[in-house]
Amino acid sequence: MEVTEILVRATQAIEEANVPNDVRPVAFGKAVDMLLQLTTNGAGGSVVSNPRSPDKSSITSQLASLCEILDIEPNIASSVFNVNDEAIEIRVHPSKLAPKLSAATKQVALLFVAARQGTRFEEYTLVSEIRAQCLKMGVLDATNFSASIKSMKELIMSKGTGTGREVKMNRQGWIEAAALVKRLAGIAS
Repeated sequence: MEVTEILVRATQAIEEANVPNDVRPVAFGKAVDMLLQLTTNGAGGSVVSNPRSPDKSSITSQLASLCEILDIEPNIASSVFNVNDEAIEIRVHPSKLAPKLSAATKQVALLFVAARQGTRFEEYTLVSEIRAQCLKMGVLDATNFSASIKSMKELIMSKGTGTGREVKMNRQGWIEAAALVKRLAGIAS
């Protein structure tokens, strides 16, 4: 069973069971665990994982963690992010981002930090890695990059200087990231 199928089945099970909203994140995690157990214990075949990469249960739990933190459904997360054996990637075409480079840079920074910290990949994200992601997506505002990141002080906390500067999402940042993900997924927020 593929990761996407496990997430969809877990979501359907929670909806069919009419699980109250306040316990949905816990129920979702348990449903995913049960489906993974069925998958690996014979009912659905076996999952063979690459020893150098996280196994599917790890990938699924990373996505579940991101969904829980952003308070979004897995199908919304998977329309914006792609979690695979190697990494979590932003799936959004640059044309869906803000038309001004500085605003698009901030959006990519918010998505990138949310993805990496929401999947528990890291606690702090290097600003140089955010810059590389902006460059990769074609939205790097090179002359104003540092100022753009510094202007996000209401959404992220920072520590360090120069190439060692790192940022961490704060509460307001998570709220803004969730709203951005929903907007990019076509969900009005």
